[in-house]
Formats: sequence, structure tokens, C-alpha cells
Amino acid sequence: MLAAAGPAFARMADPRPAGEYAAASARANDIGKHLGESLASANAYERLFALQYIDRKLDAVTADIAPLLAALIADRTKVLSLQCKACINSCSLCDACWGLYGNSDCGRLRELRVSAVGPLTALAKGPLRAPLADALWVIALRSDADAAAVAPLMTSYGDALRARVRTAVDGPDAAAALRLLENFSPGQCGDATLGATLSRRVADGVPAVRARAALAILVCGEGSDAWKEPARVAVTELGAALTDPHREILEEMPAVVPIVAPLAQAIGLRMADSAAADGKHGVRLLRAVPPAAADALAGLRARLKVSDLDESLELFQLIEPLGRRAASLKSAVIGCARRTGAGYWAIITLGAIRARLSDEERAILRRALRSECRFPGIESCASFSNVMAEAYGRPAIDQRTRTSGYGRRSK
Repeated sequence: MLAAAGPAFARMADPRPAGEYAAASARANDIGKHLGESLASANAYERLFALQYIDRKLDAVTADIAPLLAALIADRTKVLSLQCKACINSCSLCDACWGLYGNSDCGRLRELRVSAVGPLTALAKGPLRAPLADALWVIALRSDADAAAVAPLMTSYGDALRARVRTAVDGPDAAAALRLLENFSPGQCGDATLGATLSRRVADGVPAVRARAALAILVCGEGSDAWKEPARVAVTELGAALTDPHREILEEMPAVVPIVAPLAQAIGLRMADSAAADGKHGVRLLRAVPPAAADALAGLRARLKVSDLDESLELFQLIEPLGRRAASLKSAVIGCARRTGAGYWAIITLGAIRARLSDEERAILRRALRSECRFPGIESCASFSNVMAEAYGRPAIDQRTRTSGYGRRSK
């Protein structure tokens, strides 16, 4: 995937106060001596340095600082990466910072909490699992946004929190508990007794609780007869929710087979609904069950018309394996290539779906390919005739063995 659609030299402005990174950097060399203090620092870059240190030295985390680490999963402070800041402050002319690949990493801001996911996931396998789970539970109950931040960690901490989550599902903290439960590993939530509780919550008067209970049913069901009727009701409830463009539901849906497989068509229709603001999340979901994309062609077509460069490559990745079943997307693929300049993978995708091209369409793709060759970081360009031969002249090539095209471009 391209690192960025813009020039390699593009920089985002640092939203943090001037001098904050320099102050944090000065304390970073001995950060292990004041790790807890740094995790709780008012200086966002010092917190980021602390997370980097922990990521490299997991055994530095002790039970007393585990809650400080857990708290950062909900830290939404926007920062530039440490790689970017080091390039700007220490090595502004280094090839490693400003070379063809644009790997200064200065093209986007990240919420600090993203850097907490790796260490917290790794530590879930060790002796700090219990105190971290305790801290994460407290955080999840603070607000819906904090529950959403903690939820992706449930595949790692679900076992440690299962009893508390199951109890809370039927109480005043149901919305937060269900937000966590829907992110458990499929089939690992509990027995059919939980299914009965969730079925009651699907009839709740609060839309968010109904939808989350339905999602949890599909995730938790382990295939027994006791879950079949709850699952049928859940699919109906979620199908109805997906038709309401004012409810941003796609972003919350976990990308797992039990959810995506029965709802692929509804997800596609949601992606195609111009009134829905969350259509871009449909690609993430369909990637969990690539064959299901055949039931979501309307959504793929709609996203091809508005996608940026990165999303367009993800769409091509979904479309290519569908072969002739995606033939109706030909015009949308060509239009996307003309708009984004993603010429190479558009041609490969068109070859996979065996699309016949007119002279005018070939000219559009040739121009897109020529434009793509001017992107920063492209080391070499195959000719239009060679790319066409690759796409149309031989059977489909496994992604891992394909060698032509552009070294920096992969899906």
C-alpha cells in the first residue's frame, strides 16, 4: 500500500506546544528510571516515549504502573510520530527521513492511544494480565467512547473480563458491556444462557443496546441449536439498522465471519447509500470475508467513485479475486483509476474480471499509468503493454509471486 498519496516531503503541522518534543526527548535517555511518571506526564511526547520504551522492554512494566499504561488506551491526544519528530529535529537532510519512500512519517497525525495497543496486547499474555484487565474494565465503564477504545483489546483480555461483562449485560452498564462483548473472539463469550439474555436486550428500547446485543449474538453463538433463533433475530435487527443512514453502525461492527457473512448484501447497500457517512468502513468488513464481496457489488461501485488512493487499492484487492462476477464494475474501476491515478492495480483488476476495453478506455488507463509513474517513491515503471500482458495474457498470478509492476506498490 502506498504510504501516502501526496508528495514525500509533505508535513502535517504539529498540534502540540512548541518545545514539548524537545523536553520529552531530553528525558528519554533515562526514561526507565521514571517510567510511571512519564506515562502520566502532561507532555504528550513524553507519554509516547514511555510507550515506545515499554514496547521494546515489556518487563519494565510493574503492577503499580499497569493502570497508568492502561489509561493511555483512551488517550486521544493527536501527535506526530517519534520518527517524524526525530527527522524534523535531528536529521532534516537524511535520506532515511526524506528519501523516495517518504518514510519521515510526517504525513499524518495519530491519536496517542494507537501506540498503547501493541504493549497492552503483548502484556495480556503475562503476569500483568489481571491488573491490566481490572484497569481496562474501569476505563470502559466511564463513557461510550472509552468503551469503544477498550473494545479492540477484548480478543486478548476477554477471558479475564468475561464474568464481569456477562453480569453487566443485564444491568445499567449494558451499553458499555455489550460494546466489549461484541469484540470477543467468536464463539468464546459463554453458553446459551447468555444467548437468552442477549435476546432480551435485542428488544431493548435503546437503539444502540439493541444493535450491540444483536452483534454480540452473532459473535458469541457457537453453532448450537440454542443460538439459531437468536441469530436469525439478530440478522433481522442489524439488517434494519443498516438501512438507517443516521445510525453510524458500520464503524462499530467487528470484522469477523459470523457478522460479515450473513450481512454482506446489507453492508453493500449501506456502502451505496450516499446519505450514510460510514460507508468507507464497509471495505474493512468485507476484507474479513473476501468471497462475500460478490454480494456487495453496489457498495464497491459506490466506494470506487469516492475513494482516495489507499482505499482504491483495498477495493481492487477485494474485486480482483471475484473474477467475472465483478464484470459490472468495469466502468467504476476505470473511473477510479482516472481520478486517483492508480493505474497499475486498476489494469490488473480489469484483467482479473476479464473486462473488454475500448480504445478510449485503454487511453484512460495509459494516462493513469503514466501519472502513477510520477508518484514519489516509484522506483521503476512497467510499460502499458507489459502491464496489459500481465493482466490479460496469462492466468491470474498469486499476489506473493507477482514481480512486475512497482516495487513500492502492493496490496
